[in-house]
Amino acid sequence: MQARAAAVRGAFGPALLRPNRTGLPDGLKAGVEAMSGFSMDDVRVTRNSPKPAQLQALAYAQGTEIHLGPGQEKHLPHEAWHVVQQKQGRVKPTLQMKGVAINEDDGLEREADRMGAFAAGGSVGPTRRNREGQTGHSSLFSADEISQRDTMKRA
Repeated sequence: MQARAAAVRGAFGPALLRPNRTGLPDGLKAGVEAMSGFSMDDVRVTRNSPKPAQLQALAYAQGTEIHLGPGQEKHLPHEAWHVVQQKQGRVKPTLQMKGVAINEDDGLEREADRMGAFAAGGSVGPTRRNREGQTGHSSLFSADEISQRDTMKRA
């Protein structure tokens, strides 16, 4: 039994045995990581959060935090890709709302829709190597961080 566990650890590395405490479903987390090349281990998801409504949003990503309003689980793949965009340093503020810097770049929003759907569906989407030149989508920023949101009009 120990030999088999060692073989599995050797084949898949320590990530296989590390518990997922992010709040992201395992399949979505694995898909985003495979497509982006970024670890999502530092992500934290807050479900049924009142924070999105304060920004007239259904859900948003700010740094490695994802806040989903009540019943807005469907936005999780999209918001997970916003985290990737922020890790890539491609998200710049385009407006301020209640002291929070927000990015509402349509290109970044479309990318988050597309890439989040690929990651959630388990289909083989574009990998980090073949996404050169893609644009990103909208975000919110607070202090040194940017936040990205799904607005009420996108429901």
